[in-house]
Amino acid sequence: MPETTTKPQKRRNIEKDAATYWLSHEARLKIRAVAKKRHLEAPALLEIIAEELAHKYLSPEEIAETEQEARGIIVKRQQDQTS
Repeated sequence: MPETTTKPQKRRNIEKDAATYWLSHEARLKIRAVAKKRHLEAPALLEIIAEELAHKYLSPEEIAETEQEARGIIVKRQQDQTS
């Protein structure tokens, strides 16, 4: 059986804290640099990237589900703020 070699995976510094993901310093700096070059704030660039990836990899049904879930999160946060 032939021996296979795999390229070592670069470690990613990603931690989940509630709904927030902490990016590695390198990833954050790259996002900020690309956003600056496109005259955008980093969150706006991430919104664009997420939209492009969703349309590339998700079905229309999956996109609709995520949009519905996002609307639910917004409603819940608004309710929590008024409570």
